[in-house]
Amino acid sequence: LHDVLVALGVVALEVDAGRLPTADVPRVRDLMTRPVVTVSPDVSLAAVTQAMAAHRIRHIPVVEASGRLVGLVTQRDLLSIQPSRLEIPGDGERLALLARVPVRDVMETHLAVVGPTEFAGAAGDRLRRHRIGCLPVMDAAGHLVGIVTRSDFLAWASRQPATHEPAAVAPA
Repeated sequence: LHDVLVALGVVALEVDAGRLPTADVPRVRDLMTRPVVTVSPDVSLAAVTQAMAAHRIRHIPVVEASGRLVGLVTQRDLLSIQPSRLEIPGDGERLALLARVPVRDVMETHLAVVGPTEFAGAAGDRLRRHRIGCLPVMDAAGHLVGIVTRSDFLAWASRQPATHEPAAVAPA
């Protein structure tokens, strides 16, 4: 992630903030994923597990019917509460257990969020410093408009032109 942050100009922003043209610096809106897959607080953990697998994602914001962001559930949260395959070997049995637990019982409610116009490098630095995997993106009115993840930063970095020749790999 450090190399991605360097590519985004975070290091330069810290060292020489007055000399970088802000028009050339990516914003969160340039990297974020939208639309966002969300769930309500009453949805079961089984449904969340299936949604993560179906959409190939690891973070799902939890939103009330009014649209208010109230939490976040991650793949790590789900893994930490799932019974071991040694205890319950069958997938169906484990999913049946998870079907009885609403997401509100395990979601994280103390969230760091970011705005779409914030510099992407600053958001990436926040992910790195706090060792978190995503930031919900909220507009000025408090609506969830996207989510930016470590994977979004890596995807952005992989689309950038190489600024130097790759290092030679020594033969094994």
